[in-house]
Amino acid sequence: MSSSNTTLAKSLLFLRALTPIHAGMGRGTLEHVDLPVQRDEFGFPTIWASSLKGSLRGNLKRYVPKTQQELECFKSYYRAAFGPEPGFREEEMFPAAISLFDARLLFLPARSLKGIWVYVTSPHLISYLNTYAEIVGHNPVKFKDIDTPLTSRDEILLENSKAILNELDIVNMKVNKNVVDNLFKEILPSNILSHIKSKGLVIVDDDTMSVISRRSMLIQYRVRLKHPAKVVVPGALWSEEYLPQETILVSGIICRPLTKVISEKCGKKYGSICEWLKEKLQEMGSVIWLGGKETIGKGVIKLYMV
Repeated sequence: MSSSNTTLAKSLLFLRALTPIHAGMGRGTLEHVDLPVQRDEFGFPTIWASSLKGSLRGNLKRYVPKTQQELECFKSYYRAAFGPEPGFREEEMFPAAISLFDARLLFLPARSLKGIWVYVTSPHLISYLNTYAEIVGHNPVKFKDIDTPLTSRDEILLENSKAILNELDIVNMKVNKNVVDNLFKEILPSNILSHIKSKGLVIVDDDTMSVISRRSMLIQYRVRLKHPAKVVVPGALWSEEYLPQETILVSGIICRPLTKVISEKCGKKYGSICEWLKEKLQEMGSVIWLGGKETIGKGVIKLYMV
């Protein structure tokens, strides 16, 4: 991440679901669920940049500076990062200093008949990572010669090199215990890399990944009760879709340099808004709430800025 005062700062941003996530698209058209999650143009679960940015904005509002001077500087950085709040006069409007990309699915946990669960990805999902890597100036993952299906964890295999993931037979599985390091060591945060290595990774073809993705989603049924009788309110029965816990997505962030006014007012501690944002997230444990259902323990994610 650049600290130059004259160039844009760019960073990959990885998201790891610590609880199931519901970044919803409103009342949906899917036959099997009333409130589906957001999906990209290819049907894979995603988190739109507008939802991610709104979540960052909302979580940082909870940050409590220690001194009055720090509070004033925090307000300046916050407003520069996210732009003016609704209600400002037109002449006071200006673009936010950060630009976020949609968070695309990268690694998805799948049930395994042996070994409980394992991470799964495909060439198409890896291409999301490479697209963002190209934007931020990082070397891409070289995976063109990978022959799928491939796994780093032979403990999930049954006889005849077969695995069963999300009740789907994956046959003729090859084993390469170094595939996670070989592909992702130079681009993934060390914590995520070691986590994937410990759980194991399976790389399948894109068509199989589409089926596994649909079968990995969680569906929760909800009701609204009428008190004090505690009977279901007529018509108040619905279903919600969630990305499963431990899902890993990839996004990216671009930050414009700090303005001269902020630098003079608060000192030249940061070279860009990205550096300020990363520091504040680290002070919060890099954990934020995203999407709805916060009051029922859903939507907790951990962020990793590379």
